[in-house]
Amino acid sequence: EKMFYIALCDDEWQAVEILTGYLSEIKRSGLQLESVPFLNGRELVHQYERGRKFDIIILDMLMKPLNGIETARLIRKYDSEVPILIVTGTVEYAMDGYQVNAYRYILKPVDKAYFLQEVRTILTSIARLQNKYFSFTNEKGLFKIKTTDIYRFAIWGEKQLLRGKSVKWRSH
Repeated sequence: EKMFYIALCDDEWQAVEILTGYLSEIKRSGLQLESVPFLNGRELVHQYERGRKFDIIILDMLMKPLNGIETARLIRKYDSEVPILIVTGTVEYAMDGYQVNAYRYILKPVDKAYFLQEVRTILTSIARLQNKYFSFTNEKGLFKIKTTDIYRFAIWGEKQLLRGKSVKWRSH
């Protein structure tokens, strides 16, 4: 069973807690997911700089020091595919979302049923695409590689060398 990682980024802790609560309902329906909270965009971008990836990113629009669009723009340098949901109290930035290929704009206060339906739709399509990716997890988080980008695997005993990093190998 695949574990999905969802990054939640909002500089108001209460908003992060509300959405985390909503996501825990998906967990109860049997899908394996972990929501990872960030209180500013810079922390989230830093994870990408270190090679970590997420299956979905949920960004608040009005954050400091980086707003949602600026955060998304930086993430797109590392991941052009990840679905980004932008949560906002105002639609005035909606056009900017096209520049960063945002998947959806969700208005605050977030409607729980709509939010969960969008997240489920994304997770279902990821699950379908999953066989086109090789994904693995180590202490730094989730990594995904397109199977078309893999030339060979080399495995030594319990360790597997991947992109010059040695990670413990666990077969699923």
